[in-house]
Amino acid sequence: MDAMDAKTAVSIIIPFYNGIDWLEMIFVAFGKQTFKDFEVIVADDGSREDVVARLEELMARQPFPVTHLWQEDCGLSLIHILRAHETPEHLVCRLLLEKKNKYWSQPHTLIKKYRRARSHYTRHY
Repeated sequence: MDAMDAKTAVSIIIPFYNGIDWLEMIFVAFGKQTFKDFEVIVADDGSREDVVARLEELMARQPFPVTHLWQEDCGLSLIHILRAHETPEHLVCRLLLEKKNKYWSQPHTLIKKYRRARSHYTRHY
């Protein structure tokens, strides 16, 4: 699947660098969401080869589409590049997820964020 697939309503972009255990917890929370029209894009700024191998195994087990975009750590984050593709029909959510944040364990988190973002986008653009 290509990143930013127009067939999904929301692309969730996760900044990533070697934090595979933490990402696995986030994927468990995403699997419990009631809103299912999303894809996950892991924007990886240079993780190690062993971490990338574990990520590929993790991606294969998910009930939602996941794309892994890896680039050498060069200072310009993939997130900024990917956000440029946002349109009224396709929202891009940049998630700054904190390890202490329990918000994502709630099953209705994604639908609430989607509705809020869509409302904001239509009012301002």
